[in-house]
Amino acid sequence: MKRYKIVTDKEAKQDIVEIIAYYSKIQLTLGQRFKTSVRKALLALQTSPVHQIRYRDIHCLPLEVFPYMIHFSLEEENKIVIIHAVLATKQNPDTNWL
Repeated sequence: MKRYKIVTDKEAKQDIVEIIAYYSKIQLTLGQRFKTSVRKALLALQTSPVHQIRYRDIHCLPLEVFPYMIHFSLEEENKIVIIHAVLATKQNPDTNWL
């Protein structure tokens, strides 16, 4: 099975850093659990990146446990998954980065 390369935009990396910091303030281990959840989702995207298209050509993968979704696009011909944002499920993506 062909694996996809994961490319994360600078803004998405910042989203992840900020969310980890937020959860770490609530409980020290919670930030680490969020980070682990993101890593698990990214590993899943390497082998199976076809998920629901939510708007335009953007796919979304909800995290297990945490109320966030990874917003990404695919370059199928090059086998690349581009992570654009990690947003809370109640956030409007149109006001955040599009």
